[in-house]
This record gives sequence, C-alpha cells and structure tokens, in this order.
Amino acid sequence: MPPPKPRSTRSAALLFGLTAVLACQEAPGTPASSSGGTSDPAPASDPAPRAVQATDDPAARDAWKEGRVALKEGRASDAARAFERAVELDPGLAGAQLGLGRVLILLSRVVVGSPTRDREMLARAAEALTVASELLPEDVEAPLKLGEALELAGLREEAVDAYRMALGRDDTLAHGWKRLGTVLRDLGRSDEANQALERARTVAPTDHEVWFESGQLFDELERVEDALAAYRRSLELNWSVPAVYTSLATALRTSGDADGAKQAVEAFRKWTAYGKELSAAQRAAADDVRDNGAQVVLAETLLRGHLVQQATPVVRRVLRREPDNERAQRLAELLVSAPADPPRSGRFVEPVPAGGDE
Repeated sequence: MPPPKPRSTRSAALLFGLTAVLACQEAPGTPASSSGGTSDPAPASDPAPRAVQATDDPAARDAWKEGRVALKEGRASDAARAFERAVELDPGLAGAQLGLGRVLILLSRVVVGSPTRDREMLARAAEALTVASELLPEDVEAPLKLGEALELAGLREEAVDAYRMALGRDDTLAHGWKRLGTVLRDLGRSDEANQALERARTVAPTDHEVWFESGQLFDELERVEDALAAYRRSLELNWSVPAVYTSLATALRTSGDADGAKQAVEAFRKWTAYGKELSAAQRAAADDVRDNGAQVVLAETLLRGHLVQQATPVVRRVLRREPDNERAQRLAELLVSAPADPPRSGRFVEPVPAGGDE
C-alpha cells in the first residue's frame, strides 16, 4: 500500500478552520418543504440496539441484523423483508418490530415527492409500531413513529393518542409537541393545539418548523401580528424553506403590506428553484459518495443557499481525501470567512444564482 499523500500546509489550515466553523455556528436546519406534514426517516437510519429485547431464536436475530445492514445501505425494500421475517419468527423481537414500522413508513410513499401514501402499508407499519410500543414501555421513538404512521393514514384521533403516549414518556420531545399541535389544529381543536405548540416553542425555541406551525395556527385564529412574528422567526432560523414565504406573503397582504407580500412571493419563487437544484446535487452526491466532483458541486450548491453548516462537513470530507482539490480549498476559504448572518436582498435572504459569486 502506498504511503498517504502528505497534506499541504494550506489544506491543513483550512481543515482546522472548518472545524472551528462547525463548533461555532448553529445549523439553520436542512432545506425542507415545511408544509405541515411529517418527514420520512432517513434511509440510513438504524433501530438502535438499545431497543431490542433478547430472543432465543438465532434465525430471528440474524434476520433482524440483516435488516439493519440493508437499512444502513439504503436498501429499504430488502430491510422491510428482513424485518418482516424476523418478527414472523419472533414477534417479541422489539427492535425488528420498530425497524419494520419505520421502514414501511418510508416505503409507503407511492411516488417520491408525492403526498400519496399506501394505506395498507401504513396499516402494517402501525401494527408493528403498536407492538414495539408495548414491548418497549420506556422508549419514545416507537410511539412517535406510530403517531406518524397514523397521521399519514389520516387517522388523526388515533395519532393524537400515540403522540400523547410518547410525550407521557418524555415531555421534552419538541417533535412530539409539534406534531401533536399540528394534528390538533387539523382536527379543529385550536386551544389544545395552541397549548401544544406553545410547549414546543418552549422546549425547542430554535426549531424553525415549530415557528412555522405556530404561524399557521395564528393565521387560522386571525392573529395576524402573531402569525407575522412566527413566520419571520421561522425564516431567521431557516431562510431556505419556500412554504414559509407563501404563508408570510398571505399574512403580509392581510396586514396591508402589499410591497412586503410581493417581495415574499419573489423569495418563494427563487427558493423553490434553488430547492430543485439542491435536490439534484444531493442525489448526484448520494449516487457515489466517493466522487469528489459530485461532493464539491453539492457543497457549492449548499453555499449558494448560505447553508454554511451543511456545506462544511462535505468540504472537510473532500479535503481529507484530496487535500490539493482547488475547488474544495476555495470553498473552505469561503466557509471560514462566511458571515454569521447571510446577506439579504431587500427584506429577505435569497440564494446566490448559479454562476454568481457567494
């Protein structure tokens, strides 16, 4: 094996600087469609061993392990089959039940990017997660995911019960309070929704989705000033979510601020276009994680969205593998010198156009 290539002084200094960036800056959140729906679990997520009860069936244990490996490798369908086999062999294997429920939620999306879900698959996910919740009386993930499956299936009353179960086990779960508040709002139970979202804001004051959901509720209650404040706070925390701009535009129009509404609509248009470019860069980078060229394009795209915290680890990985990569070195210099607050065009932060200077 050849000796490792010596790292240049410049590259070493840039890596040190990027480490400082990660330590000092707070991520605004991954760009997302903050539309009030629940989010899919990451394909590489893995039911932690802590959630597993012992099994005397080695075949069940092997199937569970096979499912975990498949999930880590992004093979969701293979993971589902392995977990299903594990729970057939031993229904009391809690980790397999939890893994099965989680991966079936992921697979229930009929068309990627579409809200349409496979109801039969969600029902099977809810069944597995109900068992996992019973087998793991102190675990919070099982009832949280159960609530998600039920919510996606349109069973909102049942979802409320599942989220309350999770919060009964840990009342500091910001995601639980957020989802509970959203479902209660959908059910027309505004007072309860307001209490849940107020608790979510207390537990997680820097969660941009909590502020967005709060703004939606304030809109419905015709509390325009509160809605405006919530939307603005959401954008302070994550300026890259298009849905917030449309809601803000409506609230600004209601308040009589036509010019502000116009600017918000324009920001929505630009962030929507940027989101498509970012999704394409993310897919290309995921296809081959060892392709430094695709990783650099992803980092460049993230930086165009002023998403310093997300771009930083990507650039670090490239420089570790290829210390003399000039594009990565340039990006590292930009990241180290990036301002704490992104520049604004008018009232709002906007992405840098492709080919523009960051």
